[in-house]
Order: sequence, then C-alpha cells, then structure tokens
Amino acid sequence: MRRALLLLPLLSLACRSDGKGAVEEALDGFNASADLDGDGFLADEDCNDQDGEINGGADEVCDGVDNDCDGQIDEGVTEAWFADADGDGFGDDAAPGEGCAPPTAAATVGGDCDDADPEVFPAAPERCDGVDQDCDGVIDEDLTAVWYADADGDGFGDPLSTTDDCDPEAGWVPEAGDCDDADASTAPGAEELCDERDNDCDGEVDEGVSTTWYADRDGDSWGTLAETVEACAPPAGYADRTGDCADDDAAVSPSAAEVCDGQDNDCDGDIDEDGLLSWYADGDGDGYGAGASTLACEAPLGAVSTDGDCDDVVFAINPGASEVCDGDDNDCDGAVDDADPSLDLRTATAWSIDGDGDGYGAGAATRACDAPLGGVARDGDCDDSAADVNPGADEVCNSIDDDCDGLADDADPSLDLGTATTWVTDADGDGWGASGGAATSSCSAPSGTASRRGDCDDGDRLVNPSAAETCDGYDDDCDGAADEGGACGCAVVADPADPLHVYQLCSDPLSWTAARDACRASGYELVTINDAAENTFVDGQADARSTSRWWTGFNDISTEGSWVWVSGQASSYAPWGSGEPNNSGGGEDCGQINRFHPALTWNDEPCSTPYPYICEAGD
Repeated sequence: MRRALLLLPLLSLACRSDGKGAVEEALDGFNASADLDGDGFLADEDCNDQDGEINGGADEVCDGVDNDCDGQIDEGVTEAWFADADGDGFGDDAAPGEGCAPPTAAATVGGDCDDADPEVFPAAPERCDGVDQDCDGVIDEDLTAVWYADADGDGFGDPLSTTDDCDPEAGWVPEAGDCDDADASTAPGAEELCDERDNDCDGEVDEGVSTTWYADRDGDSWGTLAETVEACAPPAGYADRTGDCADDDAAVSPSAAEVCDGQDNDCDGDIDEDGLLSWYADGDGDGYGAGASTLACEAPLGAVSTDGDCDDVVFAINPGASEVCDGDDNDCDGAVDDADPSLDLRTATAWSIDGDGDGYGAGAATRACDAPLGGVARDGDCDDSAADVNPGADEVCNSIDDDCDGLADDADPSLDLGTATTWVTDADGDGWGASGGAATSSCSAPSGTASRRGDCDDGDRLVNPSAAETCDGYDDDCDGAADEGGACGCAVVADPADPLHVYQLCSDPLSWTAARDACRASGYELVTINDAAENTFVDGQADARSTSRWWTGFNDISTEGSWVWVSGQASSYAPWGSGEPNNSGGGEDCGQINRFHPALTWNDEPCSTPYPYICEAGD
C-alpha cells in the first residue's frame, strides 16, 4: 500500500492537461538524476523512486501495482477461475473470472453442468436416476440391463416378456425361466409334485414322484405283480404293496398272523410255522417251563407255553416270583438279591452308615440284603464322627451324651461313677477340702465342695496346700511345718517332737520390748521355756548361732521379784544362774539365756539392753 500511495500524486499530475504539460509539471523541482530509493534506477526512469522494489528491472507480481514500470498493472500474473456455487471443486463455465487468487466459492477448473448440485460434476460417478452426473452429455450410460416380467412374484420371470432398464419398477426380475408366470408354485427349483404338471420347469412332468400300484382283488391292502399301474393317487382296487399269495382271500397276506390251519397265512412260503406254539416241560408245576421247546398246536402233557424257569425243581423260583434276600435268583432274571432292581425291599435289612466304625450308624437307612460299605444294622448313633459315642457306650463325665439316650453326665442315671470326680466339703471355699471331710462322686462339683483334699484348716481360706507360707507361726501351706522356707527372715526351727511347734531365732539385737513387739508382728511371742528339755533345745539352737545373750519372754516388769512369762503365767521351772536374779543396779526386769555360757542357766538384765531374741509359736 505504501507504493500505491507514492504513485497517486504522480498519476494525478500526469492526468492534468491545463497549463504546462503534465509530465513537465510533475517534474518541476524534481531532480531527474537522483536515485532516492537506491534501487539503481534514476528518478527519470524509475516510476516510483520512493520504493526500491519498483523499477524498470523488477518482476511484475499480482498486487495491483505496476512493479516493472512498463505502464501496465499485474500483466501476465493473474489467474482465471469459475464460480463454484455447490463447492464440488468444479466451476460453472458460464461464470468465469480472473484475478490474483480465486475468491471463496470459486474453482480453477470448469465444466460443472449443474453448479447447484454438489453430486454433479465431471468426475462424479454416473447413477441410474435419469441425471447426467458426470456432465458428459449422456444420461445413465452403461447402467441398463435386460429384465423379465414376474407376474406371480416367485422370483423368476417370463422369458418372453422383457425390458431394458437400469432400475425397472416392481414386477421385473433379472432371472428368467418361469414356465408358468401365473402360478407362484411353478418355477425353476420348485418341488415336483405328482399333479401332472411341470412344477420345476425342467420340461418333465411328475418325474420321480408317481407311484406303482398293484391290483388288490380281496381288499386286504396287499396286491400282486400280475397287474400294475403308475399313478399319483391309488386307483380303485389297487394297493401300494405287493406280495399277496392268495388275492381272493382277505385273511391271507404278508401281514396276516400264521395260525394252525394247514395254510400259508402270512405268504412266507411256510405253513403253520408261526401258528405252532412252543411248549416247555414244567417239572415243578409253577406254570413256567424250562429246556428245549416242542412245537405243536396243542400243549403236550406237563408242558406250558411260558418258559424261563431257571430252577424247574423249586416251585418258588420262576420268572413270576418276587426277588427276596436269600442268595437265589428267585425271579430268574439273572440278578440275585441286591443286584436285582425288582428286589422286595421288605425282605432286606435296613443299613445305616457307620462313619466312625463303632458299630452304630446314623442318618437315613438304606435297605439291602448285604451291608453297603460302612453300613451296619444298628442305628441311633448321635455323633457318627466319634467312635466312643453310641447307644452301646458307657456314660462318662465329659459333657457329652455318650450313650445317645438324650442325657449327659450327672443327668444320666446310667453314669459310670468310676469316671466321676470325688468331691469333699470345702467349708472355707479355698478350693481345698479337709482330708477327712464327707465325700460324694459326680461330674460337676456340688456347691461348697472341692476335688482336692489336704486343707489342714478348712475354716480359714488362707490356709491350704496351695497357699504361700507366711511368717505367722502357722502351717499356711498344710505341709506339716510352719514358717519354713525363709518366710520370717529369722532362722526358724521346729520342735523335733512337734513340727508345728516352731521357734524364730533373730540375731539382730533389740530391746526386750522391741523384741516382744517384733515377735508379735509375725504372729509369734517371745519364747516361754516350760522345762529342762525345752531349755536344752532352745539354748542349743541359740548357741549354734551366737554365744551372745538371747532375750526370752520371762520378766518381772509388773511386780519386782514376781517373774512371769509374757502371757502373765508364772513358772515353776526357772534355772537361774548362781545369785540370779539379783536386779543388779536396779532395773534388771527381763530374763535372758546364755549369760553364763556354756551353762544352761538364766540371768536378769535391764530390758533396754539390745540382744538377739527368740520367738515361739504353736505352744
């Protein structure tokens, strides 16, 4: 557009005719030797010296500008086209155009003979529709064929009635050959019928469908070869079968039964062969015979017409007998007992499957002569997976109905008490009964009983064979000894003559009062020595641990000079050392042993002095 704008003043000047010449006026003040656009062409020969691409040596391009300065615009570079209204790529020769590029709805190729139909153009395929689709001036060329009139609509036409067309109306078909175009059942390939017509149009009538009929004088539906006729339907007095050997006797024919009358009734060439009956000797008189037959019209003596007796000396064995469980083929059918489907099941045994092999079955019974695999004759097993549960088992304590009587364990009067538990009275409820308590036998524990004996104190639930031994002066675990196993922390020894009479020998020194309290805290009391034997035993146990002085429970704390044990009991036995007790210095109110070791004599000491001490329980 820039080039066009520059040329407009020059063109307007060139068109002026008044005053000076147009060119002279345009060149006034113009330097003809200048090359303003640097394209190598001077202004006097460059038609647009403002644009380097416009000059006398430039190529003309299709842009509405005189690019080569020859005075012509777009010469030799435009393109011809034709209007293409239907967009099928071919234009209307009657609507041509020319320009730099075809406009919308235009094509560079003409020849469209109907520019309003996109299916009509020179390259379109021709269709059978009365239209020249390919614009070659010929309509429906190469699309016609010969068609045959099909008046009866059977798909085959009359070869004498034809038409040439590419798409005829209804009633015309491409296949000829119909020999009767008024009958739809007559056409090539149709079934030939016995109707004296050429149904399949092959030029033959009733071929392969007519029947040969034989003269039948006696009307027994059997004829002879002496007289025959071919026809579709049977003529009167004729039959479709031959072979009658006496066509004057309706009782004689190939389908008649042979009877004992001296004639060949069935026309097989033999006389009385089927009329003679077979008779069999019946040795046991049960109505069934055996052995080879005798042919005769009448029964021989002792013979019957029914054979098949498999034991002709036993009346109860014959084909009419019932099969029973006895090891014989009673009904002579070749099958014995269970192998015979006709077995009278009333004579069979009811067998139950014994899954656990205990001799008792369960579930639905099967009736048979012989026991099936796993079958037994006794049923009633209430658990066929456990061999020790069945009606013949003993009821035992296991929470199961072992004998299948509907009762289990203690509820069953037949319970085997040898399997029950012996329960003894457990008065304190600690799970242990007294050794000599009353006992009963049952599966489940009666209230207030235990299965274990050995409670040495059935009034104290903390004392029993499973209790832990504690330091309390008692035999807590009922093992016949008290405070054994280090339960007290001090050394514990038992009286050899009485294991439940025990002593604690505590080596940690305490005052007499503290020692007394320590003994009492563990269920003991400071020792009371009743006689020389006990004094010897206690003193020996003390010496074995320490030759120090040991506190006993002897004291005169309440009344000076009146010695008693911690229980308040006075003692007639008191082996004091020489000059003892002397209350030396005052305040010697508590008794101890070992002061005069190894002598077994006693001494008084101030109660506040710490000494080892001896505790006692069970006396």
